Amino acid sequence: MVEKIKIGLIGGTGNEGKGLAIRLGKNDFEIYIGSRNQEKAHLTSEVLKKEYPKGIFKYGNNEEIARICDILILTIPFANHKEILQKLESFLINKIVIDTVCPISVPKGKVKLLATEYDSVAESAQNYCPESKIVGAFHNISASELLSSKRKLKGDVIVCSDDNQAKETVFKLIHSIKDLRPIDGGPLKNSRYPEQFTGMLISLNIKYKVNTSLLIEEIP
Repeated sequence: MVEKIKIGLIGGTGNEGKGLAIRLGKNDFEIYIGSRNQEKAHLTSEVLKKEYPKGIFKYGNNEEIARICDILILTIPFANHKEILQKLESFLINKIVIDTVCPISVPKGKVKLLATEYDSVAESAQNYCPESKIVGAFHNISASELLSSKRKLKGDVIVCSDDNQAKETVFKLIHSIKDLRPIDGGPLKNSRYPEQFTGMLISLNIKYKVNTSLLIEEIP
């Protein structure tokens, strides 16, 4: 029997984490919900089991799932990014870490771009965890769209990394989510562009009361 790939959502109790968990949980993966509050992670895993009973949803604190899982996805607030990664660094050595975090806040409905320690959030993650395989992805997919599990997704996922093998693995994960298409965005330093463009998408969502995504089309 082939062992299932274990995917951990660090900070997986928010909408982005739950949305990715339910979409990936429909495929042949074990999904682990992580949180600093283990009871909150437990409650989230129970909600996901009711949403998709065929899926495998487990839970634990962030340290536990960082140690157990093969691939980790960061769905944490930007404000906690550095603190959490520095705490988990030893558990993430040689592991693929997908960073979905954007340096954006929305006080009173106004989008604000926040300063990062390095040129992008993903590059910051690589500096905090130098022995991990950091991949920037899933920045421009609406959390609410992911969470509406019966809704058809539409959008491209720009994937940036300095590790080509890790990038290929993330491409396969994205292909496993119906109707999403991975786009090779080049090296990790390019992650700053989709990270920051998320602010524009959020602004459009607020102004027009819609959910927007990014589509890359070839002009004939």
